[in-house]
Amino acid sequence: MRRSAELAVARSEDSSAVRPPVVRRAGGERLGGTLYELAPGSKGFDLHVHHGIEELVVVLAGRPTLRTLDGEHELEPGEVVAFPVGRRGAHTLENRSDEPAR
Repeated sequence: MRRSAELAVARSEDSSAVRPPVVRRAGGERLGGTLYELAPGSKGFDLHVHHGIEELVVVLAGRPTLRTLDGEHELEPGEVVAFPVGRRGAHTLENRSDEPAR
């Protein structure tokens, strides 16, 4: 797993994702934002929803697979997906490719 020299890194429970505190470093106080890198073949977090904030995914590199209650879709670099609060925003990402996804 590649680590960013500029950002402190925290690992998810399964150690397949890195989470630098990008929003805090940018001065955000109530905004949710994290930079993840999913290693090839890894899963992110389980299917989940947020009740207090919306979430936005911006794919920087790689081709992660997005799963929602509507099905699955392989994302491409530059793709942006928003997840609303509650059940409508249920989602998870995994990396089924052989290269890292950010």
